[in-house]
Amino acid sequence: MLLDNPATNDGRVQRESEALAQNGHDVTLVCLRSDKSPDSEIRNGVRVERTIDGRRLFDIKDRSYAKQLAATLNTHPIPDVLHTHDREMLHVATELLKLQPQVSFVHDIHEVHFSYPVVVHGRSPLLHFKSWLVHRLRIAREARDMRIVDRFITVNDSVEVLLRNRFRLPRKGVVVRNVPSFVPLPARRRFLHEELGIPADKKILVFIGANVSARVLNLEQAVREVAELTDVAFVFVCADNANKRQFQAAIEQMGMKNCFFRGLVPPSDIPRYLAACDAGIVPTWNKKNLSYWYALDNKLFDYVMAGIPVLATRQPEYLKIVESYGVGVCVDPDTPGAYRDGLETILGNPTAYQVAIEKARTDLNWDNESRKLLDLYKELSIALRVPAKCH
Repeated sequence: MLLDNPATNDGRVQRESEALAQNGHDVTLVCLRSDKSPDSEIRNGVRVERTIDGRRLFDIKDRSYAKQLAATLNTHPIPDVLHTHDREMLHVATELLKLQPQVSFVHDIHEVHFSYPVVVHGRSPLLHFKSWLVHRLRIAREARDMRIVDRFITVNDSVEVLLRNRFRLPRKGVVVRNVPSFVPLPARRRFLHEELGIPADKKILVFIGANVSARVLNLEQAVREVAELTDVAFVFVCADNANKRQFQAAIEQMGMKNCFFRGLVPPSDIPRYLAACDAGIVPTWNKKNLSYWYALDNKLFDYVMAGIPVLATRQPEYLKIVESYGVGVCVDPDTPGAYRDGLETILGNPTAYQVAIEKARTDLNWDNESRKLLDLYKELSIALRVPAKCH
């Protein structure tokens, strides 16, 4: 497996690699170097090698690095299967498969990169143009690289159809949703009130995600409407980075007083933190960028696993989960006050969702979802044992 981050907080890749290892596959995950993590370790049966220079990998001007990295990987034992995650590693695969053409190839696509926004708000026009240009160059490169893909994995049905049609892929992709492992329902302890200085009588609406980005996720409208509910605190669990600081400054400028920020928590602690809240929000309402319009956020499943109802928008993949299972409310933000009204509906009768949430917890968990991944690898293993036909 090749991954374009240090594999320290990527729940999807960790779940996939460990599921394969636990089912008898010998898995090596090669990923980015990190000052905060060892260069090599064995983690739950997966050999993790942090050897990739991220600075060079993401520099589109550095045209030699993919070939150099492929040459280095070619000195390792030749695998039966090469499994890449997202477009930077796909580009490396185009070089590695020239050296190892007999290797089966699986590409894991987490984003619709060709319909993804360039987020550079508040920056100079020159930087905006450079960012746009790099984005276009990466889109063009991905389109060329996708010609080598035969088997692919992606995140939901809408994205699978979109990718297959866009890149004229020969076979249907395998949909593996990024759902958490099943855990016992966490206790509803209200410790976040004390930790963040929230008055004890306030309900908590939570947004959890690595990044909060201004003007992309429709968070600004959600913040304004939730602010109208004086008995609600809006908590953001996210990384402390430039995106977060820009967003925080924007809502402070808006005069919002009921927003609180908490840094990222370890994946194992996510259910406990979310269970300290009253509802979770998936606010995205972005018809322009298909990567967002067809999104099926990890956070939606995390809220369900923690036992709290979901406030989401009426986007295609959210509807399939929230309304089909009855675990919350989907709203149309084109109607003013939609987030406020939806949250009031949830908080007005919170116990109404508990039976549905428990049903969803037993269905939407990694124990069930991982079978799709394992079935694909079972198919690949059978193919590897069949001698190639002579021509």
